[in-house]
Amino acid sequence: MTEIKYTVNPSDVTVLVERLEKLAKRARKLECAALTWTVGAQYVSLDPDTHENRCYVDVVVAGALPRYQGWAFVASIERYGDELLVTTAPGETVPADFDRTATAQTCDHCRASRDRKQTYLLRHDDDRTVRVGSTCLKDFLGHNFPSGVARLLREYGELDSFVDELGGGAWCADLAEFLAVAARHCRADGYVSRTTAEEQLLCSTADATLAWFDAKTKGRRVEQPAEQDADTASRALQWAQTVEPDSDYLHNIGVVARAGFVTFCSAGIAASILRAAELAAEREARDTTAANLAETSAHFGTVGERGTWRVTVLSCFATEGQYGDLDLQIRDGRRQRGGLV
Repeated sequence: MTEIKYTVNPSDVTVLVERLEKLAKRARKLECAALTWTVGAQYVSLDPDTHENRCYVDVVVAGALPRYQGWAFVASIERYGDELLVTTAPGETVPADFDRTATAQTCDHCRASRDRKQTYLLRHDDDRTVRVGSTCLKDFLGHNFPSGVARLLREYGELDSFVDELGGGAWCADLAEFLAVAARHCRADGYVSRTTAEEQLLCSTADATLAWFDAKTKGRRVEQPAEQDADTASRALQWAQTVEPDSDYLHNIGVVARAGFVTFCSAGIAASILRAAELAAEREARDTTAANLAETSAHFGTVGERGTWRVTVLSCFATEGQYGDLDLQIRDGRRQRGGLV
């Protein structure tokens, strides 16, 4: 075995790695070549069956199978009723003309005809193949060949079926479309985080958006986001892709934004991009207003005299005071307490 690539659902990577760790541990115990693997980054690809985008992770497994004097292990052959189960070692191929229907487990080496439950297919560097029993296996793979290696190699071969059982890729959606749908929900109902949804028995923006995609996948009628929702999503996405992280949360926002896709696991973070971008814009506007006021602020009126003026409210916010919350307004260059004039 040189290298074999397994493409799996991101949520199944942990299960696959646990399986590989067990095989690697057994290989070390049997003094076989080390089994190594590399887990790649998540990516999106079109599913050929459903023609929908799915999220995948590639796990590349590498290692060398035991060889002796040009002979290599190809497959284990087990009698199963009146037929045979053939488990091929990773990177190997059973010859097309191999008889998979023969139930007589005859050894090509000793020629002894026995009622064997298990035999093994070996291949030489010159492409010769032999089918041998467990007793003769050491004559081809070395007399120091431990019996446990045969079992290990069979388990290597079972990796293919194990990965097939894990299923395909994970659901994912284009992040720009996801944010546009989320923006439509925010426009209608306001942004609702999953924490708030749990506390107040509401549906979060992230889950409402996921439900929209689920309905669309099932062919149900869904309300498309408006142009203004797409514009809101576009501005939020541009902000998130370039935001300078000063916390793990902002770092995660940037990671999801730059990836360009959203999964079930990242839906909560993805939906929160809209609210985070909105708050960032509000802070920037306040900072800009405060900076402009600092440059243009000047005293007006006559000291000691009362007057009446018409003013424009530029912004309002609450702050905590000695006797509770205070409403402050910035009015045409002055910061004042209380209600509007």
